[in-house]
Amino acid sequence: MKVVWGLCLGVLLVGSCQKDVTRDIRPFYYPVEQLGEGLVYEYQTVGETNLAPYYKYYISVQNDTGTFLVSNYYDHLYRNTQFSLEEIIPEGAVLKDYHFMDYDSLGNLSKKIIADVKASSLMAFEWTGEEGYLASEIEFKDFNDSLLLNTLSRKRSYLKDTTYSVLGKERDCVVFSVDEVIAYNNQGEYLEYDSKILEFYAEGLGLVYFKKTIQNNLEQAFELSNQYPIDTLINRADLDK
Repeated sequence: MKVVWGLCLGVLLVGSCQKDVTRDIRPFYYPVEQLGEGLVYEYQTVGETNLAPYYKYYISVQNDTGTFLVSNYYDHLYRNTQFSLEEIIPEGAVLKDYHFMDYDSLGNLSKKIIADVKASSLMAFEWTGEEGYLASEIEFKDFNDSLLLNTLSRKRSYLKDTTYSVLGKERDCVVFSVDEVIAYNNQGEYLEYDSKILEFYAEGLGLVYFKKTIQNNLEQAFELSNQYPIDTLINRADLDK
């Protein structure tokens, strides 16, 4: 039997009604208290995949309305192509805002799309029951046709505890499974692409490894390879011009 637990301010956990031990994973999520000055997470491909690196710049913001984590995604050309804003509450992390950015051939920002957050639950800091999951979903317009709407939905569930070697140290981690569906509206016909994602979150760091298996069995795997201030990334981008 399934039940729904509603946590305040939008964290929604769907799970079994069995009485399991509650797992506190707050120490494994991004260390908001240490990100006031901002920090870049560099992710490099691992395994047999040979993909370009990417960078996530995290910075926390605290004001009278709450505590927030801002994330900016930079691709291998150092273009800021995605932005997200999540609120950190006692029960977990709630998605508040998500943007996509596109660039012209000269590297100038040409388009910006603000997604509509349909389901906002990113992470619960306490998990009870192996069958529980969190649901998040955004809807966004197509870059090339503003009348077309696309959706990205994810269901995240806790799997187990483990250890993982990252940044030169063996670290305690929690492992999550994510079911992802991307639906593209192609002139009224929706094309869906399903993926399975395995995520490792390390204590004191946040996401340190993930492997994404797309429906045609294509695998993409990345791990955290470095951390540094945003000035380091800016200087690297200037040198590569």
